Amino acid sequence: MANLLHIKGSRTQIYKTLPSNDIGNDGDIILSQIQGRGVYLCSKVNGKWHISSKMEELRKIEKTSTKDLTTNRLRVLDDLFIGRSTTKITKDEAKFSSSLKIKEAANAISDTTAYGQLWVKTATPNELYFTTDAGNDIQLTSGTSVAGGSSTTFRFLINAGFNGSEDADPIWIPLSARDLEREITRTGANELLAFTPPYDGYLNQVVFRSEEACGSTVVGLHRSATGTEIPNQTASNTVTVDMTTDDTPYKFAFGSSASFSAGEILGISMNPTNDPNDTVFTVEFILDSSSGL
Repeated sequence: MANLLHIKGSRTQIYKTLPSNDIGNDGDIILSQIQGRGVYLCSKVNGKWHISSKMEELRKIEKTSTKDLTTNRLRVLDDLFIGRSTTKITKDEAKFSSSLKIKEAANAISDTTAYGQLWVKTATPNELYFTTDAGNDIQLTSGTSVAGGSSTTFRFLINAGFNGSEDADPIWIPLSARDLEREITRTGANELLAFTPPYDGYLNQVVFRSEEACGSTVVGLHRSATGTEIPNQTASNTVTVDMTTDDTPYKFAFGSSASFSAGEILGISMNPTNDPNDTVFTVEFILDSSSGL
């Protein structure tokens, strides 16, 4: 039988061990003080003793911590502090003393009126998104840069025109002057036809609009490094588009693979099936000011 330590009142007793079912009556309450384990509240119901969770000393109540808590829902009425850091979550704000990790996902969760979502989309590397309460996904990062280009990248446009009626093709289009084109085999007028970028970059696109239906047309990017006067007559990158209709814009999309280095001499050629005659064009370069001469 358990050793009785102290009796105070008619029912409450303190034991050194947990009570057995053969002692006490229904309604009895016993405090069991187990050495090395703590104090437990026991009550007898229907002939069996029932035990509650371990009890804490009153002086420790303010310092009590919960470990390995599992629950379906936790509601904090005021502030929630995490650990010994300055991490604090309230109904109005969340403060973190270090970085916040968000697990990537394929899509944002369901929209809630008056609430936006900050989430990470699955990609390699993953991408940061913001979604409005109307369900509009706004991409914030792309690869290792801010979406839409890093702060050091910018667009450089060249707009000009010419009358292309050369018998031989392809032809250089004028990147430094208007209304001047030359057969690609000619080496003169380089100062009017070529372009030297001050930064590294790439040719993103060229848009042509001709008064004639040019048919299948090949546009090329030509490059030469320092020490060479004119662009290489062999294109480093080409794009082919069928310009089937006159007076209609056609886009020749190159992209980041059509890259070049600062200080190179660049030229762009056009090789149409039919003479383009009066033609206007726009060239779009993407340059990176962090990498230049």
